[in-house]
Amino acid sequence: MAKRHKNHQPKRGLAERLQKSKLSYEKAFKQIMALYQQGEYKGALLKAKQALKLFPDQPELLEKAGNFAIMSGEPDTAEVYYQKALKFNKNSHYLYYNLGCLLKNKNCLVEAERAFKKALDIQVYFVDAHNALGNLYKQLGRYEEAEVRYKKAVEIKSDYVDAHNNLGNLYKQQKKDKQAEICYRTVLNLQADCVESANNLGNLLRDQGVYEEAEKYYRSALKYQPDCSDAFINLGLLFAELKQFKEAESCYHSAINIKPDFVEAYSNLALIYKEQKCANLSVFI
Repeated sequence: MAKRHKNHQPKRGLAERLQKSKLSYEKAFKQIMALYQQGEYKGALLKAKQALKLFPDQPELLEKAGNFAIMSGEPDTAEVYYQKALKFNKNSHYLYYNLGCLLKNKNCLVEAERAFKKALDIQVYFVDAHNALGNLYKQLGRYEEAEVRYKKAVEIKSDYVDAHNNLGNLYKQQKKDKQAEICYRTVLNLQADCVESANNLGNLLRDQGVYEEAEKYYRSALKYQPDCSDAFINLGLLFAELKQFKEAESCYHSAINIKPDFVEAYSNLALIYKEQKCANLSVFI
């Protein structure tokens, strides 16, 4: 009796179909990423949605779709994609971090805290998650916990500018001016063009009466961001305190040119006009 030869055709057919499917997915993914790189976030999201109908179990594609949804102003859609991606990839600290950021922006703070902590359970040295938890705790008024998280972030990554700056802001909010000053100086040593730190350091120094150095930092802020209306206002306040009213007036007008509805700038102008006993206030009409 002749032996029957085993038919391997179905297996070869399955392998070929899988290979074609893989190539099809890779092609679609490249097209999606090309749209993203061109700044076409909504187009990338639309293409990703179409691709997910064919490849619904691709965690990378699900995560990208979530990112594109955020960029396209669709946070609820993004949350759905992140949650689906986590079903396939439960050990992605980035996914939990992105989900935490999304939830924090939706003011779902308990859920956001849980997501950030989950990211840190997976990767304890994930500095962005420590920093994000610090921001969340600061928002909740849990300042000691916020301080711990910011300090942990800079302990892990000593040149982490955002965490140093956020720690400075936390100290500033608590009126711990010396500690805040140290943080802002650290930031500016690491990144001279950090406008927020330069402006805040200028404010701390102005409050201490260190006017010359305060002016230096306000002008540094304006060097890197010429349309920083806050820096113009603060520089104007400095000149007003020094009774240099023409310079103060010029700064306030600059702030108004940048931000025509800047109420504080008009109020400060009124004060210096009053101090100079200037009766002509028609500028406000």
